[in-house]
Parts: sequence; structure tokens; C-alpha cells
Amino acid sequence: MKISASAVLLVFLHANLLSAAETLDFIPRHSSQVLQISLTDISRMETTRNDMIRSFLRQTGLEKGRNGSEKLISSIDKIVIVTPVLTKAETFVFIKTKGKGSELLRRLNEETGLRQISVKNGNLTEYWITLRETGMIPGVAPRKRTFVFTFLADNVAVIAKDSLAGYWKYKNRGLPERKRKYLKVPQALAAGFIETDPEFLRENPFFPPLQEAVYSLAAGPAGSLRIQVRAGCPDEKTANQTQMLMQQYIMIGGMLLNQTGPELMQEWMDTIKVSRTGSAVFLSGVFSRNFLDRLTAASEKLAENRQLPGRPENKR
Repeated sequence: MKISASAVLLVFLHANLLSAAETLDFIPRHSSQVLQISLTDISRMETTRNDMIRSFLRQTGLEKGRNGSEKLISSIDKIVIVTPVLTKAETFVFIKTKGKGSELLRRLNEETGLRQISVKNGNLTEYWITLRETGMIPGVAPRKRTFVFTFLADNVAVIAKDSLAGYWKYKNRGLPERKRKYLKVPQALAAGFIETDPEFLRENPFFPPLQEAVYSLAAGPAGSLRIQVRAGCPDEKTANQTQMLMQQYIMIGGMLLNQTGPELMQEWMDTIKVSRTGSAVFLSGVFSRNFLDRLTAASEKLAENRQLPGRPENKR
């Protein structure tokens, strides 16, 4: 059989486009909630990065102190957490690797062990992985969580709990450009959006009565962290209610921080500002490196206290 040069070129282009695929191209198009986390940008902030790695090790049960766990995280560029419909308990996690996915597979296999469970369409291999969540909450026993994932491109994987059947149902994929702009924040460690509907608001009466919220957490000067939120409401009356509700949440956050240190509470209260323009509500603040260091130390101390011998969660 003779193969034309044009056919070879098309195959070559397809393979290269697939390997350079963008994570957002695979997301269900009309997703209600998307959160993108840039591990590459986080790695530049030492305090945040170390706290994230420690949290990852605790939550997944991966052996603390193993170099492989840190290398596993360092092989990932971005993580995108997606909820297609807010009123359905269905969440997918997309991972974009820095290199080819085979490296991530190798590291996962070293750390946890993988099991190939099925093949879709003759070319997509699905893998099964079980992680053991350590007991972080007093009185709550540790659980094992099973996840299934596959690579949609050389550098993009999708993960779901127990099964990917829910993901394959979404035939219309690729986030529209309007929503992609929400995630393109300079030096953003995390950026995302949420779109509500009447059904969701009825089921969650304590959620601010907004139509859309766009938010980001970005690196600032001298190791600081900048938070920005814009909430779009149907009218000015609702925006006023949302503003007051946000201010209440800030007060509650301050009360919680006061338990770890009054100075943390004071900086929290002095830093976060809430304002309103028409039917839009804005929240912003820049937290210093010193605040982040002290907050990380307080969090670690709290986690260690919960793991002291004799605590219910440590008894097996």
C-alpha cells in the first residue's frame, strides 16, 4: 500500500499538536466551576511550595520524607479542578505535565503502584490508583480513595473518582475563550471562576447570591501573595447583600486566626478590603511574606497536635 507524502505530513502534525495540547481543550465546555493551579509558579514561592508538599503527603498518605513524592509534584505543570454542574457531585481533575506523561506514570508507579484496568477506543489506557488518606480530623477514621485516570494527550491526563464514565458523557469539550481569560492572570498560583444557577442557590442558602465569581491568587513582590475576587450579581440590591456577607466571612476568618495568634488576625483584618461598584462586588488584599510564614508555622503546629499519640485518629 502506497502512503502519500501529504498523509505522512498530516499524521506528523496531528501527533505534534496532540503532544502540545492545552488542558483547557479537554474540559467540558459549559463547566460551572473551574480552578487552575500552577505548580510551576508555586514552586517559585518556597514557603507556599513546602506547605503544599507537606499537605499533599499528609492527605494522600504517601510516605513522608521520600524524595520521590517531591519529584512527583515537580513533574506537574498545572492542575485544573473542574465541576461541570454544581448541583451534581461530579468532579474531574486534569493534570498537565512538564514533559511527557510517561514520566509521571513512572513516578506514580514508584510511589503508589498502578494497575491498568481497561482500554478505551483501542488507544486510551485507563489506570487505577488507590491512595490512603491519613486521619487529619479527630475522631474520623482514615479512608482509602480509588481514582481512575487516562492520558488524553502526551502531556494531559484526566482523573476521576472510581470511574471515568461520567467524563466520557461530555462530548462538547473545550473551554470558551471568554472563560479562558479568567484563568490567564499574570503570576497566578491559582485562578478560577464559578457560575451559579437558581437551583444551586436554592440548595445552598448560605452561598452569596451571585451569578458569577472570578478569583485569583497571585505572587506579589518580596514573596507576598495577592488575592483578587470579582463577584457579579443580578442587581445592586443583591450586590449589597453579597458585600455584607463577604464582610461577615472576613470577620469569621479573623476569629479563627485569632486562635493561632492575634497578630495574624490583625493583619488579616487590615489587609482584606471589600468594595462595590454597581452590581459587582470586589475583594482584594496583599499578604506579606511574614504573614504567610507565620500562618504556615501555625498550620503545621495544629496538624502536629492533631497527630499526637493517644488522639482518636491515631488509634488503629
